[in-house]
Amino acid sequence: AEQVGRLEKVSWGAPLLSGPEDHRQVAQALVRAFPVAPGEALVLVGHGTDHPIQAAYLSLAQMFRTLGHSHVFVGTLKGWPRLPDVWEQLRQAGYCRALLAPLMLSAGKHAQKDLAEGPDSWKYRLEQEALKVRCVLQGLGQLEQVRQVYVEHARQAMSRLDRSESEDGGEQR
Repeated sequence: AEQVGRLEKVSWGAPLLSGPEDHRQVAQALVRAFPVAPGEALVLVGHGTDHPIQAAYLSLAQMFRTLGHSHVFVGTLKGWPRLPDVWEQLRQAGYCRALLAPLMLSAGKHAQKDLAEGPDSWKYRLEQEALKVRCVLQGLGQLEQVRQVYVEHARQAMSRLDRSESEDGGEQR
């Protein structure tokens, strides 16, 4: 049997929202991608998780505030904040209208089913609370500025491989 080459080195790119600069760039991209009417809130809904990375959602929410976008709210399907938490934030801020959009790489099953369609969807449940809701089902992967964050993370991963080659004299094993 022919021997297949060994994998000598691997370098992963960082995930989206892995640092403050990512949060800033993604927040700016989302505000541009999902413009709202005066008096309308932007509600972004991510998948969420029980993993500690869940804190990235809260960090992104804070970045919106830091950049002066107090009309943007971040929620999750799992983890925190969930729909009742976001509804309470909207109510306290006095919003009667909201633009609902996925905070997901693609606007697939979760975006359609959990955000926009049926009696269990965020849209339906918020409308039951007398909020006027419109949905935009566009994933983050469609946004050029978000794609550029991924490209930069891949460049950084490649750079780490290049540095490790130069540190071992560029020798092939």
